[in-house]
Amino acid sequence: GVLNIGTLTRGGSHVADFARTGSCQAGMSLAASGGNCTLVFSFAPTAVGTRTSNLTIASNNSGGNVTISLTGNATSNIPVATITPAALTFSTQQVGTSSTAQAVTVGNSGGGRLVISSVAISGMHFIQSGNCMGASLAAGQVCMLNVVFAPSASGSLASTLMVAHGAAGSPLSVALAGVGTSLPV
Repeated sequence: GVLNIGTLTRGGSHVADFARTGSCQAGMSLAASGGNCTLVFSFAPTAVGTRTSNLTIASNNSGGNVTISLTGNATSNIPVATITPAALTFSTQQVGTSSTAQAVTVGNSGGGRLVISSVAISGMHFIQSGNCMGASLAAGQVCMLNVVFAPSASGSLASTLMVAHGAAGSPLSVALAGVGTSLPV
């Protein structure tokens, strides 16, 4: 016989995350031989995590209502830049010499790619090196910078290491401090 579709009812925890299109509509009748319609679902999550919904089709089907379960897994595609430590303090260093390097870690704790566009130190007396300049960090990846204190003057000296990137909160910064002395240490 003819299949009469009564209602198409959406349900579940995350109904708004699933859109339905297609030719199946409430109140339509499908011929017994060759009658069909289509249902097309798209997933546009409103939050990160597993998202679920369903569609129940009420009809005169001898087996009763049919429920289609929908599940999607939403991940974040927004990078989140991190830098540690927030400050480096170097021991007293003789003018014209260089300290041992101290490490700085730049990371992506979010999703999507974090692109590092520049690495710079404001002022003098500190030198940076490493593999962060131009890096494209996937979620969970890090790059490393090394900072050396190389004073060219005596006294308390300070600068800032700045890492510019393509995510919110750019640039990241690390305060740098050390004391230069003309006396041997």
